[in-house]
Amino acid sequence: EITQQTRPLYGMNEESLLESIDKSHATCMNELAPDHTLSDALAKGLDTWLESDCDEQLLLHIPFHVPVDVLAVRFAAGVHDDEAPRTVHFFANKHSMDFDDATTLRPTWSVELSASDTAMAGRLVRVDDCLALRHIVELTIFVEDNQGSAPTTRIATLELVGKGLASTDMANLKECSS
Repeated sequence: EITQQTRPLYGMNEESLLESIDKSHATCMNELAPDHTLSDALAKGLDTWLESDCDEQLLLHIPFHVPVDVLAVRFAAGVHDDEAPRTVHFFANKHSMDFDDATTLRPTWSVELSASDTAMAGRLVRVDDCLALRHIVELTIFVEDNQGSAPTTRIATLELVGKGLASTDMANLKECSS
């Protein structure tokens, strides 16, 4: 049963971008394979999860089938609050990044998640820079650390919310006035 607390609250013309993700080419560095991988975090539900292997950092590469606008993100850790992501950096349209790149390149957008942002089913966190993650075909997500002092990071659900641009009805676009 979906309750008001756990039901995703999308804005007008927004949707989960899960179907837009090219899952066959999505990768994660430092995942605890084969038991807890990126595909587990992209599955619906809290009974499977992505977990880091040797420390709390994760580097996710998520390509899309069509260009998208990412307008909000949701990370859920289930009942493992201290293992939930805290500092997360997003890089738009960067291919083949490694951990050195993630720590030295300037991210497109960063967010510091609170424990309440990631508790249980998580809640949507809006991208506060309205142009940051627009018209992207691939997204690299660097999880720098977690909420507690846990040796690993756990993501039960990763949800990206926005708009697939292939579904934009060009006839409905209006000219912007200055």
